[in-house]
Amino acid sequence: MIKKSLLLGLMVVVLAFGMTVVGCEDDSSGDDNDGGVVVDVGEGWTNVTSFAQLDGRWTGSESKTDTQKGITIEQTVNMTFTFKASEKKVTIDTILWVSYSCSASDWDALKQNAPKTGKQEDGSSIFSVIPFEDTHTIFVTYNVETKTETLKDEDIADMLSSGMQINKNGTKVKVPADQISDSEIILYKSII
Repeated sequence: MIKKSLLLGLMVVVLAFGMTVVGCEDDSSGDDNDGGVVVDVGEGWTNVTSFAQLDGRWTGSESKTDTQKGITIEQTVNMTFTFKASEKKVTIDTILWVSYSCSASDWDALKQNAPKTGKQEDGSSIFSVIPFEDTHTIFVTYNVETKTETLKDEDIADMLSSGMQINKNGTKVKVPADQISDSEIILYKSII
C-alpha cells in the first residue's frame, strides 16, 4: 500500500511538472505554427523596438576552438556594451583570452613564436603571456581598446531592425548572428 501511494504521488508530481513545462502555451514565441509545443518557456522574447530598452550595461561572451598545424587555439571573447540612450552613445569594451596548446614536439616552436606583451599593430594590447610547461599551453590576455561612439539615427534604426530581441524582464538581449559575431550572442544586463 505504501509503495502504491508513493508511486502515485511521484506520478502526480511528474505529471504536474510536465504540464507546467510543456502544457501551458506561451504565445511569446510569435510562431503560430509550432504544433502546440512551447519553444521558449518563460523568457518571453520580443523584438527590441526602442533604443531606450538597451539603456545600461550589458555583458556577454563567446568561445571558439580551432586546430591549425597541430596547435589547438581556444578563444574566449568577453564583451561589455554600455548604452546611454539619452545621449545616443555606446561604449564597447572587449577582452580576449586565447590559449595555444600543442604536443611536446612543437612546444619550443610555439614558445618562440608566442605573442609578446605590449601594444599590437591592430591597436590592441597584450596584458599577459603565460606559458604552462607541463601542459604545453600558452595563455594570452588581450585588451582591445575601449571605444565610445555617438550613434546616428540611421545606426540606431539599423540596430532596431536587426532582429535583436529582449526578454520580458529586460535582463537579457539576443543579438542575432552576423551582427557582432558569426553566432547568436546573449547579453546579460549588469546591475553595476
